[in-house]
Amino acid sequence: MLDIKTLRLLVLTAVLVLLSSSAFLVVSKADGSIENGTVRIMPLGNSITYGYLGDEGYRKDLYLDLVNSGYNVDFVGSLSDGVGFDNNHEGHMGWRADQIRDDVYGWLVANPADVILLHIGTNDITDGQAPSGVVAEAQGILDNIDQWQSDYGETVTVILARIILTTNETLNNAITTYNNALETMASTRITNGDRIITVDMQNALSYPSELSDEFHPTPTGYAIMANVWYDALVNLWAEHTLTITVDPPAAGSVTTNTSEPYHYFDVVTLTPTANAGYTFNNWSGDGADGPQNTRIITITGNMTATANFTQNQYTLTLNHTGKGTITKTPNQTTYTYGTVVSLDAVADAGWRFGGWSGNLTGSTNPAEVIIAGNITVTATFIQEEYTLSASTVGSGSVTRNAIGPYYLGDVVELTAVPDVGWRFTGWSGDLTGNTNPATITVTGNMSVTANFVQKDYTLTISIASRGSVTRSNSGPYHLGDVVTLTANPNTGWNFSGWSGALSGGANSATITIGGNEVVTATFVVSTLTVSMTPESAKLTIGETLAFSASVADGHAPYIYQWFLNGEAVAGATGQSWDFKPDATGNYSVYVQVVDSLGAKGQSNTNRATYEVVDSPEGNNIADAGYVVILVVALIIILVISVLFVIARRSALGRRKGNSKL
Repeated sequence: MLDIKTLRLLVLTAVLVLLSSSAFLVVSKADGSIENGTVRIMPLGNSITYGYLGDEGYRKDLYLDLVNSGYNVDFVGSLSDGVGFDNNHEGHMGWRADQIRDDVYGWLVANPADVILLHIGTNDITDGQAPSGVVAEAQGILDNIDQWQSDYGETVTVILARIILTTNETLNNAITTYNNALETMASTRITNGDRIITVDMQNALSYPSELSDEFHPTPTGYAIMANVWYDALVNLWAEHTLTITVDPPAAGSVTTNTSEPYHYFDVVTLTPTANAGYTFNNWSGDGADGPQNTRIITITGNMTATANFTQNQYTLTLNHTGKGTITKTPNQTTYTYGTVVSLDAVADAGWRFGGWSGNLTGSTNPAEVIIAGNITVTATFIQEEYTLSASTVGSGSVTRNAIGPYYLGDVVELTAVPDVGWRFTGWSGDLTGNTNPATITVTGNMSVTANFVQKDYTLTISIASRGSVTRSNSGPYHLGDVVTLTANPNTGWNFSGWSGALSGGANSATITIGGNEVVTATFVVSTLTVSMTPESAKLTIGETLAFSASVADGHAPYIYQWFLNGEAVAGATGQSWDFKPDATGNYSVYVQVVDSLGAKGQSNTNRATYEVVDSPEGNNIADAGYVVILVVALIIILVISVLFVIARRSALGRRKGNSKL
């Protein structure tokens, strides 16, 4: 591949040839067409625009490339750096976007421009500013440029760059975020009418080989940047084509609000018109959809747009009243515009064709219809009317889904509706079976009977405990029957009351049958039989005696209360109770019981007596033995004492005798 210097030499040679033939190209600042005039270009940014470490940066390469290609350009700005080219610029070393924002209006007043090459944001990101904040400042630059245009009646195109990366990966992540947000912001402004062209410097260079230091390109990198600016400028000034296609070609046409040649930022509105039998479908290619199926294209190069039409498919809907069929030739689901279709109405047996209605009139048969849209044709068939009578046996009625008149082949749905307390048993006459609802097909004058019989209901009697129930009528029962029920308790039992479908406590009560009924008669025992163990006992103070109660009859659960000497014992409400006396004497104990139905009973208090003593009799014998032993011990001690006194006196007598000798 050719290196940059070789390419420059070739371009310079071509320029010399052009100059020698007086074929020098110039571009206007207004619309980009090639004519006499000079385009004022302002390189705007920081040290990358200045060209730090890069031999005037991209500015010299770009200027020479443009001039050598025959373009008449003037670089403008308050700064002048570099030799051998038009070196004016606004590349301020170390500047941030906010500084550029604050001064760009004044620079444009002093040095008006037709095109601004804007590469800004590196110093802001390097200083740690959030990408969103830098985008806001870049937006401020564009706002001030717009303000200058408005104030001075100028038209400026801004070529906005996705800025180059650095050798710092952390900074590069922030730069990529910034570039993406910058491009989104620019896209919004372009949609709103700003003359902005975005270029991708970020991905144009190779990193780190085309950087001289952490931030600035090598001469090769600057040359690549110059090429990116150059391509954008040439595209801005070039004439562009707009190729419009209609698909399919015979479907319609497209008109435009303006004609070629087209230049960058020209706005062209395309309007489709469909031919008969076609419908505009959509656009494909460049541009965006506008109102009323238009396509709006902003020229940014050679553009294409296709108006897509669909050949309309029309329906032929055939209806008929009465019985018969319609055949169509050709027999298709849909038809295209202008197709001729033959229709033939064929009546069923016993029917006749009466005529056409809808998009076809008259009584000619067969007849032709020409497709010019969605068409509906109705064939009317006429037939004799028939009757359908319905009667009932029993209590009920018959409903139908159609009241007539009826025609041959009509299907009528009949529903047998029994009165309350009755049930449907089946059809007779021209309809049989017991399906309900049922359908009958009319084949002439028809007669149907719905048969109903009364429903049989049950009366179920349940007995709770001991007793019986008699009834005034053993059934079967029907709706509204009145039955008298009498409760008969067994000996020793009482009737408690009715539950279920009947309530109250009267022994004899009546119930009116309203369906299958269930009644329960509840009986309770008159007096509960209660026993307890033990019935008697002898115990000492502090000894525990366990009592337990049992019930012979009644309905669980039971409520218990124990009594001691005729007084209810607090907390003694269980089937068992532990008695622990703390004093001697005779005690009476009994228990009272109530079952779940309220029947009561009590244990026999005559036999429930209990003796509490201080200690058992065997202990008294032991105490007497202790007394005997104590007395014997005292006697022995007394005897020993007497013997000791006698012995002592004897010893004293012997001493006195010895002293006399």
